[in-house]
Amino acid sequence: MITAVLLIAASLLMIGAFLWVKPSPRDKHLAMLRAQALNEGLKVHTIKLDDTSEYGRVEAKRLMLAVYCQPHQFEKNSGMAFTVLRTTGESGAFLPGCWKWANHRRAPEAVRVALAEFIETLPTSYIALEVRMNSVGIVWDERGSPDELPRLKERLTQLIELLSVSRT
Repeated sequence: MITAVLLIAASLLMIGAFLWVKPSPRDKHLAMLRAQALNEGLKVHTIKLDDTSEYGRVEAKRLMLAVYCQPHQFEKNSGMAFTVLRTTGESGAFLPGCWKWANHRRAPEAVRVALAEFIETLPTSYIALEVRMNSVGIVWDERGSPDELPRLKERLTQLIELLSVSRT
């Protein structure tokens, strides 16, 4: 009797271990989105940003989020290195309501007005914009289908044009 109970317990333990490592439907969805993004010519990396929910602000939480990037090389002295983050209740200087600077870097003064106008047109599923010297990226909630990737890529192209044209 004890042997049977031990065999059943061992079997359940092994089955549980296999189920634990099996990807969830959300994991499969994210893998599919990110693979499709790579096929579209985008790069995907992660960034750590403040959790701007009430709980996140009180507890000073940070989130690891995926950034969908389009490579673009800005001029070395352009100052194009900043991140803006959608938030609840607070706004950063030179940004529309519910957006803030995610770090101490700001966009160059020459592009601030155009950037604010661009941000106002973004859907609520877009959480942050990250501009680096060698890429422009968007963080989104990744709840949509791969059909949304061409629109995301189009927005990245618009942002690159905006930041490049406004500098000249």
